[in-house]
Amino acid sequence: MSSTPPVPGATPPGSRVRVPTVSVAQMREVDRLMVDEVGISVVQMMENAGRALARVAVNQAGGSARELRVAVMAGSGDNGGGGLAAARRLACWGATVVAWVTRGELCGVAAQQATAAEACGVHVLAEPPGAADLGGSHVVLDAVLGCSLAGAPEGAALELIESASRARSQGIPVVSLDVPSGLDPDTGQTPGAAVTASHTVTLAMAKPGLLTAEGSARSGALTLADISVPSWVYVRLGIGTGELFTTSDLVRLR
Repeated sequence: MSSTPPVPGATPPGSRVRVPTVSVAQMREVDRLMVDEVGISVVQMMENAGRALARVAVNQAGGSARELRVAVMAGSGDNGGGGLAAARRLACWGATVVAWVTRGELCGVAAQQATAAEACGVHVLAEPPGAADLGGSHVVLDAVLGCSLAGAPEGAALELIESASRARSQGIPVVSLDVPSGLDPDTGQTPGAAVTASHTVTLAMAKPGLLTAEGSARSGALTLADISVPSWVYVRLGIGTGELFTTSDLVRLR
């Protein structure tokens, strides 16, 4: 299958769009404002993130979900919830989807997303994939860790990161949600194991770590996804957005 067709409706692949960045601390404030003052819930933002990730994953794997085999690595937090939302959409679109989760650690909306994904035909497994489990996959979604990274990954998260890295070494495209798992969103550094993605779908605004030399090498092609944050939220934080999403909710940055 083709690995680099353009995302439908997005800025053409040859384009380079200059955008402001948002730090982890600023993104937490964005989330707070969205919930407290805009009235948009974490689940709604997660749904937007999942739809964007699913669209880019289908495009990365050739442009159709039918007969697509997708493997999802999902962590216990909001990043994992977004990955499971993408898994559910892909299954509804006709793909065969297996999601490996840190089941014992899932909580809140991530646990709800896992339940919904299973109801829609996603195979949700708690044990980490074995060496041969990903061999037939057309694409792997990395949704283990996002802005919640705190030191070197360990435990179940580490096992899922290592599984995604094995898939990448076998030539399977890996699409990361927000940042490649294990990459510090602010600095681009990797305190431990980290995914090297073929494509990263970053949410709301680019994270500064994605634009460093190491972050660029780890994140691959970069697409910015709108999760419905109004411009005044960014203005409140002193960030100008310009006209990023006037023609599409997906903008190709590199």
